Amino acid sequence: MVLAGALDFEASENFEITVEVSDGALTALQTFTIEVEDVNEAPPKAGLLTFS
Repeated sequence: MVLAGALDFEASENFEITVEVSDGALTALQTFTIEVEDVNEAPPKAGLLTFS
């Protein structure tokens, strides 16, 4: 499977795809749900603060 773009959690947490296969005589369909997890893409950088 090749995706046209990234599966973006902010756009949708779930994506459905339907796969169809055939051998010329028989055909089968199966739907799959892809659940996308939220990932912290750019964790904040924290430094040590010094107060005097």
